[in-house]
Amino acid sequence: MSEPVAQVESQSLLINGEVPNLETPPEVLERALILGRTAVFEAMEAYYQKMWAFHKDPAINIKWPPIFVMPIGATKKIEKILTPAGLANNTKQHRRIDEMHERFHPHWLAIEQADFVPEVWSGIGSYSHTIASQIVLLLQAPQGAQEAYQAQVH
Repeated sequence: MSEPVAQVESQSLLINGEVPNLETPPEVLERALILGRTAVFEAMEAYYQKMWAFHKDPAINIKWPPIFVMPIGATKKIEKILTPAGLANNTKQHRRIDEMHERFHPHWLAIEQADFVPEVWSGIGSYSHTIASQIVLLLQAPQGAQEAYQAQVH
């Protein structure tokens, strides 16, 4: 079997041209992210440059955006995704693995093992790449990656 190819289009991760889902084996997700790290960083940087050109204000702290990884469920069934700890968090962003049920842990861990920061977003249409009424798994760049990447390429 050939290596998985990761690319980012419209801030959404694609593996071999398809949006990953819960049927995507976590090891394929992890390997695609490891091999596609540069493509992910390039997409984050392109968004940053677009926002910088739009705002042109040094007072605005523009950070790399999260990348949409996969939908994991509907907001109307949030209790099937989030644990009581996640529900008690009372926020749309969930950054701890204990905030979601164990069946989602393998994909969360795949993102971590590829050296990205996983996050679950339970907002309704809050990101342009989310599907309305969906709970989605996102990834963020690790701490310091934006600065290191920008120093390397600029």
